[in-house]
Amino acid sequence: MADQTAKQKALARAVREWRVRVGMTQEGLADAAGLGPNYVSQIERGVHRASFDAVTRIADGLGITLSDLIRVYEERLND
Repeated sequence: MADQTAKQKALARAVREWRVRVGMTQEGLADAAGLGPNYVSQIERGVHRASFDAVTRIADGLGITLSDLIRVYEERLND
């Protein structure tokens, strides 16, 4: 099982990959998700443990399903 740091980094990569894929800035994602831009930046750098609520807001803000985000997270966790 992956440690917490590996999980945070996998989520960071998944969020960043999806954000770039859909053509959003961190600020745009923060606005769409109803989160602060610093919080989104911290999640993308893997320095903040995101709550489940934040992860679902991020998926909604990106216009993707939670399962889409989790699928990429799991792929990055296994990289």
